[in-house]
Amino acid sequence: MDDDTTQERITSISTPWTFPTPADYDVLKGMDVFTIDDKKIGTVDAVLHPANNSMAPNQHYFLVKPGMLDKLGGANELYVPATAVHLVGEDRVVLETTSDIVQSVKWSAPRNIDTFRRR
Repeated sequence: MDDDTTQERITSISTPWTFPTPADYDVLKGMDVFTIDDKKIGTVDAVLHPANNSMAPNQHYFLVKPGMLDKLGGANELYVPATAVHLVGEDRVVLETTSDIVQSVKWSAPRNIDTFRRR
């Protein structure tokens, strides 16, 4: 699939992610996670909310369990920051990054993971 076709399909099924309420974050649990180049990297296993109840997008994370561990360099989980979400569709979360970048970033747990509320 070429880049234009992928982008048209992603845009037609998705809406921009705006981080409005804690419930909006929680709705993503169980959704498949794709990169902007349409590669599935896993499924949202949990949503991590900051203990201070902040609604700032840079303080929320999604725990993503990869479906194919070898595609992610052997990682068995990724802590994707909410700021990496580009679009949300009925059945998927689309990140604003490509699969190549996801493989090199290696999102790990935030330093203060024990202070987050997990949903």
